Amino acid sequence: MFPAPPKTGRPCPRCGAVPALDAQCHRVLALQARGLTHRAIAGRLGWTIETVGALAGQARRELGATTAAHAVDVACRNGLLVPPPGDLAVAARVTGDQLTAFEPITRGLSAAEAAQALRIGRQTVTGHLRVLYDRVGARTAAHATYLLHGLHRLPSGHPCLCQGERAGAEPLATVGR
Repeated sequence: MFPAPPKTGRPCPRCGAVPALDAQCHRVLALQARGLTHRAIAGRLGWTIETVGALAGQARRELGATTAAHAVDVACRNGLLVPPPGDLAVAARVTGDQLTAFEPITRGLSAAEAAQALRIGRQTVTGHLRVLYDRVGARTAAHATYLLHGLHRLPSGHPCLCQGERAGAEPLATVGR
């Protein structure tokens, strides 16, 4: 049996690089984006938790991401994951402060690091995150990232990692580059 072809995203408008994930990594990341835990993904796919963890880690590395939420953000912005359109009433309930507190999470920062970067208390950040997750119906940061992309409440521009959007980031795995 031949391996499935890699899943590819939109070409970078600056350099033409096309982000890619192998089919198994893409499947795991897509399920993480829908709020499933490693245990739930393993049960659904009949894999071990260790296999799911290894594939999730591989997806993060290939996307130059540090967390699952960060990987989902990069994948959504590159067209590797396409969330369904969200409910406008839900989008209206998300405040600017909640998005400001959440945006660093989508870039791979922890709540403590986000608080430091925003110069606010960690408890303020975690409070905003709790309310945000509740309002959008998210179970995890990766799930909230996916849902917020569907609501068009997060930046959707292509993160041109090949041009160093994040200092020190490794380039995306690409096809035909």
